[in-house]
Amino acid sequence: ANEKLLGEGLFLVLVNCQNTPPHILLSVHGKTFALSSKGVEMDGDLNSLLYLIKRKNIPTLFFPLYAPSVSSWQLLTEIMKTIFLPYERVEPGQITCLTPIKEFCRTVYQMPLTNINFVFDLMPILSKNGYLGNGYHFNLDRQLKNGTYHFKKYGMNEVTEFISRSLVNVK
Repeated sequence: ANEKLLGEGLFLVLVNCQNTPPHILLSVHGKTFALSSKGVEMDGDLNSLLYLIKRKNIPTLFFPLYAPSVSSWQLLTEIMKTIFLPYERVEPGQITCLTPIKEFCRTVYQMPLTNINFVFDLMPILSKNGYLGNGYHFNLDRQLKNGTYHFKKYGMNEVTEFISRSLVNVK
């Protein structure tokens, strides 16, 4: 993946994409926005994340998102802050790392996403509407089949369990 390119756009990022569930975040012009058991991250440094991904060989996917209704990176960053600010952290059975990303999609794309609970459900909708581009990857050479990555499906039980375990590790 071209790291310079990754720092100059809007990306849906799936970190540890082989985990069920993966960690999902957004990157805007080199800044990351994420929600985890550790709390909310706004204006995180994409270069630090890329360094970690390479150093620890973390399987990660970056998918470009196209935001036609937003006129500047600065405005997009402000929208992200407004969306992520109210959250404290993920909560089992209630709030996942996908929650603010769905809210972002509702805000920027005016898409009703009420029945979307997983990234593998969100991505086809974004793609069908022309908002999701072809992805870039790190540390997935052997897992790609004809240039395509196939997600492991998982349910809300796995998400809730994962969040519960991660909150125990944080306390």
